[in-house]
Amino acid sequence: MTTIAAAGIVAEAPGGQPPIAQQNTLRVGRGADTIDATVFGRNFGKDVDVGSAKVKRLTEELGGQSQVASALRVDRAQVTRWLKGARPAPANEAQIDALEFVVARLRRHLPPDTAVKWLTGVNAHLGNRRPLDLLADDRVAEVVAAIEQERAESYA
Repeated sequence: MTTIAAAGIVAEAPGGQPPIAQQNTLRVGRGADTIDATVFGRNFGKDVDVGSAKVKRLTEELGGQSQVASALRVDRAQVTRWLKGARPAPANEAQIDALEFVVARLRRHLPPDTAVKWLTGVNAHLGNRRPLDLLADDRVAEVVAAIEQERAESYA
């Protein structure tokens, strides 16, 4: 197995060949968070859940485990379990993905503290509702539309 490590990312390919030059399984990850993928457009599949990495990023972006738990409407202990490697239930996984997507969109044009305030504050583009409340109700498209309206500096 050939291993290449750069910037904290590890890539491995079987058979002593460089990972990029071979159409075999490529293993990419940071520590315990790894993904197995077959290169050059072939089958992609997860080997190990990367949920803990997503939850860790959200914890850093939102300011702590309590904020993530509140945003996802789960107990703080559940966030701690996810950070320790427990896999979220499918419904929670979808909410984590949605929250991560929205936070990434916000971070493109807002500083971190302003992005958190935007998520937790009442928004005129959303009918005077909080973006986090809509995300909890799986209304991601509406929140993304509000972000785009905010970026375009349109008025509600």
